[in-house]
Amino acid sequence: MSTNAGQTQQRQAPKIDMNASLSTVGTDIPEGTYPGTFSGFGEAKYLPSSFKPDQPQLRMPAEVVIRLKDGSCEQVDGLVGPPDGGRVNRKSNLGKLLKVLANGDAKLWDKDKDALAAGVKLSDFVGRPVMVAIKLGGSNKDFPTIGGYMSPVDGLKYPTADEVKASAGSSEGIPF
Repeated sequence: MSTNAGQTQQRQAPKIDMNASLSTVGTDIPEGTYPGTFSGFGEAKYLPSSFKPDQPQLRMPAEVVIRLKDGSCEQVDGLVGPPDGGRVNRKSNLGKLLKVLANGDAKLWDKDKDALAAGVKLSDFVGRPVMVAIKLGGSNKDFPTIGGYMSPVDGLKYPTADEVKASAGSSEGIPF
């Protein structure tokens, strides 16, 4: 159950097939910088905030498929605040991510105003290359999380559309 502006919403948990075959997924990803391809945003949820413990903050995962040193690909995500009524603060984590993903593309970023280009949508950034700094977090400092995003570097091999679809678990919502 989550609270959204005084309204209570209840989600039904998916049914679990107790007889389905299982497999282990996930990879130990060492800290470092990796070439990635942005694959989209996950569902926004209210999460506890370390800054305001009594006020949960709305966050959504920004999902990136990265290429590991052995050539395999893994999906990782970092939390960002969703656009507030279509507005993105340039100093927010989302604003910084979108600027890096735009990487000087005038269709996505207006250099003169240092702001999003007119008419741009979140979906316009899917499939864009990005460098991702992975740091280890969690209570045991063994869980890979995104520590930062940087502009792509020429000459690196970024995950392809097929690799992104395979690493993201399905092609649902991935338009390329």
